[in-house]
Amino acid sequence: MRSLGADHVIDYTRADFTRAPLRHYELMIDNIGNRTWSEYERLLTDDATCVLVGGPKANRWLGPMSYWLKTRIASLRASQKVEVLLARMDPRDLETLANMIESRALRAVVDRVLRLEDIADALAAIGNGRVQGKIVIRVR
Repeated sequence: MRSLGADHVIDYTRADFTRAPLRHYELMIDNIGNRTWSEYERLLTDDATCVLVGGPKANRWLGPMSYWLKTRIASLRASQKVEVLLARMDPRDLETLANMIESRALRAVVDRVLRLEDIADALAAIGNGRVQGKIVIRVR
């Protein structure tokens, strides 16, 4: 993460960032959705933004949307903002990404490359939360 420009990195497998020595962050990106708003709020500056990307799929109909909604409601009285990042599919975005990768303005972090036959292993690795980057599936 430091090589990608992060100022401060906490290895969540070794330390609970909500219990680490108190630091205040201007931006927090939540890819997992396993913390409460009150845990995040105490770590954020007054004008910070918390971006929710992922979340638990405990609700089979709403998936992570139930976590997003609960977090946004909990944050209504706070000075910090909670935003939800939703992807909108647009083929032009893939072209932009390809151009950024070719010009080296964007670098993908690849955890491993697996064969199509090993897709079950890829899903297991993602499911256990121990992937550091993307898993690429080779189809040929």
